[in-house]
Amino acid sequence: MIDFTIETQDRNIVLYLRLSRDDRNKGLSVSIENQDKMLTRFAKENHYTITERYIDDGESGYSFERPNFDRLNKDIASGKVKRLLIKDMSRLGRHNARALLFMEDARDHGCEVIALDDGYSNFQDNDSTIGIKTWHNELYVKEASKKVKNVIHMKQEDGEWMTTPPFGYHKVQKKGAELVIDPNNASVVKRIFQMYVDGYGILQIARTLTRENILTPSRSLHEYRLKNGIDDKNKYTDCWNDSCIRRILKNETYLGTLILHKGECVKIRGKYQKLPREKWKVFEHHHEAIIDENLFRICQEKLESKKVRSKRKRKIYENIFHGLLYCADCNSLLKPSKTTKDIREGNTHYYCSTYQKQGKTVCSSKSVTDQQLKKAVTIFLKRCRDVYKNFLEEQQIHADSKEVEIKGILKKITQYKTKITQLKLEIKQLIENKMRESMSLLENYEIIQESYQSLIDEKVKMMKEHEENIELLKQELESYSFHEECFTSALDIIDEMITKQDYTKQELEILFRKIVVHDHQIVFHFKGCFSDDIDANVILVDEEQEIYRKAIIEEIEKQAMYQKFSLKSVHQALINQGYTYSYKGIFMKQIRQLETEGVIKRPHKNKKAIYQNI
Repeated sequence: MIDFTIETQDRNIVLYLRLSRDDRNKGLSVSIENQDKMLTRFAKENHYTITERYIDDGESGYSFERPNFDRLNKDIASGKVKRLLIKDMSRLGRHNARALLFMEDARDHGCEVIALDDGYSNFQDNDSTIGIKTWHNELYVKEASKKVKNVIHMKQEDGEWMTTPPFGYHKVQKKGAELVIDPNNASVVKRIFQMYVDGYGILQIARTLTRENILTPSRSLHEYRLKNGIDDKNKYTDCWNDSCIRRILKNETYLGTLILHKGECVKIRGKYQKLPREKWKVFEHHHEAIIDENLFRICQEKLESKKVRSKRKRKIYENIFHGLLYCADCNSLLKPSKTTKDIREGNTHYYCSTYQKQGKTVCSSKSVTDQQLKKAVTIFLKRCRDVYKNFLEEQQIHADSKEVEIKGILKKITQYKTKITQLKLEIKQLIENKMRESMSLLENYEIIQESYQSLIDEKVKMMKEHEENIELLKQELESYSFHEECFTSALDIIDEMITKQDYTKQELEILFRKIVVHDHQIVFHFKGCFSDDIDANVILVDEEQEIYRKAIIEEIEKQAMYQKFSLKSVHQALINQGYTYSYKGIFMKQIRQLETEGVIKRPHKNKKAIYQNI
């Protein structure tokens, strides 16, 4: 038992309360409310003052990565928490090695941990069986995991549907295994297959369904759950996309075939791994089919034929900005496209991939050319050059500050070395604990080895990271004397790049993390120094169209009599000057822009206009 007669000056205490989703099924005995009542009563009886409650509701005990537990760990390490009260060790966690390591770390930081039901305190070390209790807590999780897997495998063997039914079906009962057809959604599925066979492309099908406001699978599921009184907070979309259409076209469930056991998790909270088809559990004629086999076969053959690439050799063009450009509105990549004119002129257009796939209802028709991007990069590099020049001038004035920065680097190296020493001690302690428990509990040798080895590996990994950081700091220290020379070299490189104005993909990847494209401007995310001091926004200007715009205004000024002029006569005069832009194209676009800016006014949108000369 814990001796609470020991008097201490500090009577403050914090509570840690945890409840997993599985623990909710046990009833009120381990509920958050009852944990709180029990611990609060104990604190009052022993004259403790509760300063804070750390609560993780619905968090697994096997994982020690929990929001409020992480916060508690930081508060213990900083010295803010000096006494922690928990109901029992299982509330702390169900990983044997991690739980014991937490108790030792807490003690090293001067924090007492009291497990009330277990009658244990890490300060008094009054229970030699605490290691067995924490091991038993971990064993409970692993046994529960095995039981759940066995139940799932048994249901899979019986051909029971355990997840959300695919679009076009729903279950007879909430926990039933029988699938029945949803007539409304099934008609959409049939239409998708038929449209694909009739020659519609996948993107064309998606855009057609979106335009006709047909419910998407996620939206349909949301509506169905709300109709049946289920509170659904999952995200949904009203826009069909190519991946959704392709997933429906490939789904064998619509043939009446049930396929289970496509993958599994090897260990608790491990990654999902896909299994080869021969290990799948396939049940033909499991439920009523929506699509007949002939139609499904034709669609699969057509999908496979799309994968075949042309064997004809094509000239490969390097798209130097591909992979760096992102849309400012939807954050998707801009993809390159070359017309015959672009190939002839050595240019490339980049378009928003979301706009290309789903149209203007989802994102705007953003595009930018290679030539515009190169000019924008040149403008940005000139700004970099100016900032770096200013820095070198300041360095010459504040040369004494180097010594202070060198001292800061040496301090960091010392801190990392201290951490490495501490980690070595912790690894040594873990190895000793592993050997002691392995010898005393031979029947559980494998579980103990696995639990401790994962922690030892984690500590070794941290130690290697610290050693790598030390090496990096040493390199920085060695090259510090060449700091100004590096910036001088950088300036020379930037000057060379500005002079040639012809960049390679490698140079751009070194310079920028990404480049965000707006309708009329570019925003550069620079990797280099002083990125916050450099103006990252560059306005896009088409020089040819800017010259054409000025020519339009000059011609309007010439022709305007009593401020009135004819759009047709202005356009004809420009053609006579050698401009080849069509009347309904670029010319009218510029006229509309001038009208928006208030330079001209068009009554009733006719071909006569008024020059306002503002």
